[in-house]
Amino acid sequence: MNIMAILILMFLCFQTNAQDAYLSGGGEASGTGGSSSYSIGQVIYTTNSGATGSVAQGVQQAYEVSIVSQSELVLNMEVSVFPNPSSDLLNLELTSGLDKEVTYFLYDNTGKLLARSAVYNEITKIDLKPFPNAIYHLNVMQGPNQVKLFKIIKI
Repeated sequence: MNIMAILILMFLCFQTNAQDAYLSGGGEASGTGGSSSYSIGQVIYTTNSGATGSVAQGVQQAYEVSIVSQSELVLNMEVSVFPNPSSDLLNLELTSGLDKEVTYFLYDNTGKLLARSAVYNEITKIDLKPFPNAIYHLNVMQGPNQVKLFKIIKI
């Protein structure tokens, strides 16, 4: 009887921890490079770094919306994209420089060319509906010169 009481006491003294999160959603994403599962609403995250890059595990991370590069050769052309992140249509806006040949190129994260078109209007709509939710790169070129490279997030 004493052994049973000691075992029960030991069991009550040790606290066990398991994964604890109240998630609002999640799923799995896969592509040619592999697959990953994700959850929305996870509060705790860790970052693992290596020689070729880093991965942040967890979801409470802000969207990173940035202009990756801008050419210094073309100073008179102003280019912007909105909304970013986007779920279906992305607007490419040029406020000047339409008198020259302007082209956009949309690449996935592996560098595969997904879309390409000449820009003739001040606002050009780019359809993102056929593509899965991911990060893309939009390269705006004026002739052979790169004007801007945008990181686009499709949600």
